[in-house]
Amino acid sequence: MNIPFYNEQVRLLFEAASWRNEWLDQLFNALYYFDTPYFLMILIPFVWVGFSYKWGMRLAFALIVNGLVNFHLKHLFNLPRPIVDYPDLAMFPLTSPGMPSGAAQLVVLLSGLLIMAWKSRWAWAIAVIAIPLISFSRLYLGIHYPMDILGGCIVGLAL
Repeated sequence: MNIPFYNEQVRLLFEAASWRNEWLDQLFNALYYFDTPYFLMILIPFVWVGFSYKWGMRLAFALIVNGLVNFHLKHLFNLPRPIVDYPDLAMFPLTSPGMPSGAAQLVVLLSGLLIMAWKSRWAWAIAVIAIPLISFSRLYLGIHYPMDILGGCIVGLAL
């Protein structure tokens, strides 16, 4: 498989992995669950009940569309994750295709929805912190190439 800028991406992955320590491992392992059904099963009712049923419906619809788009794009591109070439690099044994990063796509989409819902500087501040943190966590965990994350951000922005 021909991955664009492969050597540069691998260099960035190993650079991120060189930062590993106990504290960051715990932080980024916790952020891994941001892209799981468990998080979404908590988020939707929280927004529905705690904020507004209209935003709860919008969120549920957006997350369904997001998941379908991500699934089909992963299988359309069918690009491998770093674990294929570097099994010891990944902190989680994921086997699905890597492009686009579902977590990067999700955090950009949720950030956009948050900014639309709150219309405040706080929403922008949360987005400015969450997007790079979640995106970098995927490099740190060794589960995505940088181009996977860029692709996820672009798709999340488009959604």
